[in-house]
Amino acid sequence: VLRDTTLFKLSSLPPYDGRKVYQEVQTNRYWYVDNLHYGHATHLEVFDLQGRHIGEASLDGKLDLTKQDPRKRLST
Repeated sequence: VLRDTTLFKLSSLPPYDGRKVYQEVQTNRYWYVDNLHYGHATHLEVFDLQGRHIGEASLDGKLDLTKQDPRKRLST
């Protein structure tokens, strides 16, 4: 989903955990692929404009706000 340039663009933010950060064109939310958890499915981490973690998304872009983690932050 992040490769769809009508929906996402590469962000100017530095990589997070070595992963490129993308910005959603419509909402300006930040997204990156999280595949660093052994034994867990690859998913997308999603952050708001202030860098606060707002949830996780499946690889097809379905956002789950119940997965919010206040300990995760992006440097915006």
